[in-house]
Amino acid sequence: MDNNDETELIQHKPRPRLDLSAYQGYNCFHVILRTAHNRTVFSRDWNYQKMLEILRYASNRYNYLVLTYCFMPNHLHLLVLSEKESDLLDFVKLFKQMSSYHYKQKSGKLLWQASFYDRKLRFDEDRPSVAKYILNNPVRWKLCSEVTGYRYSGSFICSIVDLVSSCILS
Repeated sequence: MDNNDETELIQHKPRPRLDLSAYQGYNCFHVILRTAHNRTVFSRDWNYQKMLEILRYASNRYNYLVLTYCFMPNHLHLLVLSEKESDLLDFVKLFKQMSSYHYKQKSGKLLWQASFYDRKLRFDEDRPSVAKYILNNPVRWKLCSEVTGYRYSGSFICSIVDLVSSCILS
């Protein structure tokens, strides 16, 4: 079998992406990043503050407001809103590169799966309901009994208490 035959045998699953122009401009997205091999990474012994620092850097660099975030054991939820003309793909790429580098230095392992899930919210969609879904994820997983009891979720624009009341996301 020559190299061409081997290449034909390797099937690449297409990435579920919108048209590239859909990621640019003023937009709101729900993003989910999964860890490599669905590995539990975000539990007791990981540097949460460093991940937040990297997320804050990437969001500032690409003009995204992090309305809600939630680090689950094997994935990360983000609800982000672009402040200016921005590109979600560049934002996610920078965050994944920087956080992967940091994680690999500490553990010697890969951090993220190659792709990620995204859902572009229409401007008339209910952002508080998406934020509520994200914040309730640890409760559904039985990692805590109430939203405010989970220390690995929050927002870059308001407190968790304000987030729960959803006044700022309306």
